[in-house]
Amino acid sequence: MLPTLLFLIGGAIVCYGAYVFNPIIGLVVTGLFMILVAFMIDRGQGGET
Repeated sequence: MLPTLLFLIGGAIVCYGAYVFNPIIGLVVTGLFMILVAFMIDRGQGGET
């Protein structure tokens, strides 16, 4: 659980930094990050049950 939490915090910082640098890039990075997180959560639940 902790690695996932650290990944989420790190991803949020990266997304925010990209958004400050360029809002369009920030939105793209955030979208990709959300897809990746959804994939990780889906895969994690499937493996643990």
